[in-house]
Amino acid sequence: MSRARRITGHLVVEERKDGPRVWVAKYMRTEGTPTRKVLGPAWAKPARTASDRGAPASKRWRSADGPKPAGHLTPREAQERLDEILSAERAKHGAAVRMDRRDHTFGEAVTAYLWHVEHVKKIAPSTLNHYRSIIRARLLVAFDEHVPLARLSATRIEGYRDELLAEDAISRSSTRQVMNVLGGILKRAQMQRWIAHNPAANVERIPVPKLSGDFNVLTPAQIEAVARAADGGWTPVAAGDRIADGRRATRVSDSHAQDLTRQRRADAILSAAAIRFAAYTGLRLGELRALRWRDVVWADSLVHVRLNAPSSAPAGSAERRPKSQVVRSVPLADEAAKAIEGSLGANFTRVRTTMSSQAQPAPSLTASAGAMRSTARSSPPGSGSSAPRAMRSSFTTYGTPSARWPFASRR
Repeated sequence: MSRARRITGHLVVEERKDGPRVWVAKYMRTEGTPTRKVLGPAWAKPARTASDRGAPASKRWRSADGPKPAGHLTPREAQERLDEILSAERAKHGAAVRMDRRDHTFGEAVTAYLWHVEHVKKIAPSTLNHYRSIIRARLLVAFDEHVPLARLSATRIEGYRDELLAEDAISRSSTRQVMNVLGGILKRAQMQRWIAHNPAANVERIPVPKLSGDFNVLTPAQIEAVARAADGGWTPVAAGDRIADGRRATRVSDSHAQDLTRQRRADAILSAAAIRFAAYTGLRLGELRALRWRDVVWADSLVHVRLNAPSSAPAGSAERRPKSQVVRSVPLADEAAKAIEGSLGANFTRVRTTMSSQAQPAPSLTASAGAMRSTARSSPPGSGSSAPRAMRSSFTTYGTPSARWPFASRR
């Protein structure tokens, strides 16, 4: 990395559509990249005589008429803020010249960041896959992996953010996630002293949309509609030849077709039970997949939520703690108990008796009929959101009032 350049800057007043004019400091950083920073609302009007752009703000602007509103900056106050910024940048000169002089690339920064979040921060595998997807589909397309980190300026990153916001194919929330990952990559590069400053640090963050103050709750009728759709959303497997590329690829015998049909039917029954159980317990899909019979306490009408097995995790991944990192217990409502009973059929009495006596190790709740299916992600018409999230909201409304709390009467 070359020696730090001469650090200079100037002030401009920018008009805003949705607010007062603001002071913006534009200056050169230690590593030679230009950047900008909004200082605050401007209480100023043009000076009587024109001055050079590089002249102090007090020469090019003067205070506006009347009393200054709270939080606004006069030309002199804005110039003092700029001088403080430039002084801080010049103080970095000693550290900047001791930076790793090799021109590290964006691709190297990406590799270092992914290794750090996987092995040091120990993020969930599903989160790591999400980060990799963002990097592969977005960041490496916008910023070539061979581009030197020193060429990534705040102006360029801000322009990329604006491009994402203008796209119809990506939501505001997803754009925020992309920018967060980019900021994390550059922050890690700064920590490794590959760059003197993170250029994404001064790029204005995308504000989080305000919550509506309400949540979506499925009615009992809608819950049953989703469950019935899962229960009936399968077709029998027909025996016969299977054709691929114009050729017979394989043949399904009558007995094999019957076995596959029975498995499809069993999976559909379990999917419907999972939807009803989720609606009246509030469990997430990953928590349903990790549930064990020992977690169901029939005597106290409770379900212990100990583990999480998200469907987005790579195959073979170990089960983790719930998303909240807290083991919790939820009431076993009558409707949730009936959902389990209906999915087990004739085996319900035997399993319930065995688990109540704890006579043997508890099997997986899903072992009797296969793995949970993603049918639970579908929504009924007019529900307005994905089913798992709505199921958790529905539990607040329908699960708790009908749940029995035996220990409550002991107080």
